[in-house]
Amino acid sequence: MNDKKVSRKGTIILAFVTGVVVALASTFVFFSVINDYVAVDRSEIESVKQVIENLGKYYEIDNQIENKSIYKRDEDEYKDDVCRAMMALLDDKYARYYSIEEYGDWKQSLESSYSGIGITYSLVEEKYMVIEVAVGSPAESVGLIAGDNILEVDGKTYDDINAMSENIMGEAGTEVTLTIERDKKVFDLTIIRSNIDTKTVTSEVLDSGEGYIKISSFGLDTADEFQKTLLELKDKKVERMVIDLRNNPGGLVSTCVDIADMLLPECKVLVTKDKNDIEDVYNSDTSSTDIKYVILVNEHSASASEIMSAAVQDNKGGLIIGTQTYGKGVVQENIELSDGSAIKFTTMEYFSPDGDVIDKVGVTPDVVITDDEDTDRDEQLEKAIELLAK
Repeated sequence: MNDKKVSRKGTIILAFVTGVVVALASTFVFFSVINDYVAVDRSEIESVKQVIENLGKYYEIDNQIENKSIYKRDEDEYKDDVCRAMMALLDDKYARYYSIEEYGDWKQSLESSYSGIGITYSLVEEKYMVIEVAVGSPAESVGLIAGDNILEVDGKTYDDINAMSENIMGEAGTEVTLTIERDKKVFDLTIIRSNIDTKTVTSEVLDSGEGYIKISSFGLDTADEFQKTLLELKDKKVERMVIDLRNNPGGLVSTCVDIADMLLPECKVLVTKDKNDIEDVYNSDTSSTDIKYVILVNEHSASASEIMSAAVQDNKGGLIIGTQTYGKGVVQENIELSDGSAIKFTTMEYFSPDGDVIDKVGVTPDVVITDDEDTDRDEQLEKAIELLAK
């Protein structure tokens, strides 16, 4: 017997067409209309029943508000807030919803230029601490310094660093006011945003002859910038180099894997595991740089910085020097929705090539040394140069 139910058009459809089919049309396209009838697989009916069970109350509430509330609402804002609430209910501190505008800002932040104030910050002891202030930036011009804590942005507090970042960024020429805590004093700084041209990779040849490469984050162009820098150092006959990942909050996993590939010969670089315990292994090829190197890290080196450091450490590519890293060993996926908005949530955990856990643990350097904040010296860099010379 054919396991299908046939009913009058509308008997099945009208039960869920309001809202559910509109919202989920891309998922449930299974109607076959013959004359005035609709054929639907039994399994598909069960799927729709499950959707109605899960989302029916939402549409019931929405309908009651629409028909009876004396208060008006902004439909776009309302939909965005509902989506934010859905993501907030996940037990995932990295999960979030991006409006169309917010997602556009996030994508722009991965590029080598953006409109903002020119700072790098990280969550330290439940506060957003400024780690670096770009030279010549709007932030520097008003006196913002490393070590300042950002309490509010335009009078609003944030528990999501990405959401705060998007509100610090904005159109060039517009103002943003940060509430700052410094030495137990709280004050406001109003900063005029401007176009910031940033290279995520900067380099120089030190007086001692070593190459020095600073990677501030892993963006879209970082791997290309790093490859170009390696070639420039090789042309200058540099034989040893320091790669500085201190204060690097991470970025694109694919970018840091590409850079690790330039440093390491054929080996395992990264292992990821999804919710079904299915593993993905990322490997490097046979080619690698012949410049001897060490990597500097600190407590603000996170995510992609830790992937690269762990890969180098486990494969004995070079020494890791500094302090214990941040300990973010999970990967988030951004999924763009049909209208240009997006959602982000954790889809994988990653491990070092040797299988070591990084999340909430971090990477322990081969040589542990702190930087003394009471001196003008960079003790970690000095130790790196000393060890390279050996």
